[in-house]
Amino acid sequence: MEYEDSVLQSLFSMFDEQSAGSESIGSRFDQTEFDALFQALDQAEQPPSRIYTDASWFERERTTIFHNAWHFFCLSTDVEQPGEYRTRRFLQSSLILVRGDDYKLRAFFNTCRHRGAPLTPREHGHVRNFICPFHRWAYRRDGRLFKAPGLGVEERALGCIGSNLIELPCEVRENLVFVHLQPQPKYGLDEFLGDFISSVAHPHGVSNMRSVTHRRYRLNANWKLYAEVDMETLHTPHVHRRSIGEQPVEITSSYGHWVGVFNRSDQTVALPPDQRDSGFPFNAAAHGAGLEGTHFSIVFPGFFIVMAPDCMWWIQKTPISATEVEVDVSYCFPTETIERSDFRDTLPRYVKRLDQVIEEDDDIVEYQQKGLNAYVSGRYTRQEAVVHALVRRYVEIALRGDYSQPIRTHAS
Repeated sequence: MEYEDSVLQSLFSMFDEQSAGSESIGSRFDQTEFDALFQALDQAEQPPSRIYTDASWFERERTTIFHNAWHFFCLSTDVEQPGEYRTRRFLQSSLILVRGDDYKLRAFFNTCRHRGAPLTPREHGHVRNFICPFHRWAYRRDGRLFKAPGLGVEERALGCIGSNLIELPCEVRENLVFVHLQPQPKYGLDEFLGDFISSVAHPHGVSNMRSVTHRRYRLNANWKLYAEVDMETLHTPHVHRRSIGEQPVEITSSYGHWVGVFNRSDQTVALPPDQRDSGFPFNAAAHGAGLEGTHFSIVFPGFFIVMAPDCMWWIQKTPISATEVEVDVSYCFPTETIERSDFRDTLPRYVKRLDQVIEEDDDIVEYQQKGLNAYVSGRYTRQEAVVHALVRRYVEIALRGDYSQPIRTHAS
């Protein structure tokens, strides 16, 4: 997609106006710093390195890119029974996702309405009710306050004082749970995802997947660097020469706030090349493109999910600051695979290979962060076409201030 001068100029005009009226935006960026980014791929150059290091630009991303987005939380199969819950932190907000007595999933701020203490410090668990450890205010699984020591108000009257937990939009598509950080989002989930569910998640039978491992950690790197490395194969024969090697991909046709590539193969990519004929059977719920290869996709802002014929994994990036990111990793397998007698014996081979690839990417993005220099700007190659489109889109959203223009990508 090419940007006419008038469109690009309007983006910078909006940015300049908002910068002038807000102290939180901080240092301003000159239009010419982005001119080369918005060129065609064979002429495009990377954006100024300040967008990977500058606190004021990060503040703008936090406000425009992250607070306006639907965020993946977990699989609905991770919280199947009433009372099961999980917590996640997005920017400065801790959230709780809980299965209610009516089996409905609800998301709340993990914040007591009395004095703001977290209702729980745990990442997951099971509760009859949420009881704040500070003053023992207690909430039902649907967020209703039913006990408030110190108020002297009976339970039937507590609902009238505006102290129930603050609920956030929460919706499930094909076993994927998404939440929004705003109580009244500007865009619905289906509008935000576009054709991601029908084109990728449904063919891969994601509703049949279950998480078997999970870990969370931090890296000293800008979140966009990690998103970029997920969307290019130029580095794979170098950084991943022992774990992946050459991995040809096709650009996926897409509509919505996601981009992706596809590796066409009748073997799994979740094992080393010399072991790919000895993996698990393909997902019984997969069909069509879900049996023809592996989709690598990023759902904006930073949810990277890989759907292979036999398994699935994700690496979600949530920024902490301009130069630090929290990473959530989970590996998933079909129900029938988990029930196999050889699952526990074969699983370590998958985990070893996936851990190796992820650790190699962890190391290279931290290494890349150290070398960013305001006086050096790089070029994009043909193998980085999706990276170019991804970064251009991040910058456009940050300048425009919202997700008003969905992405349409054509297959290569």
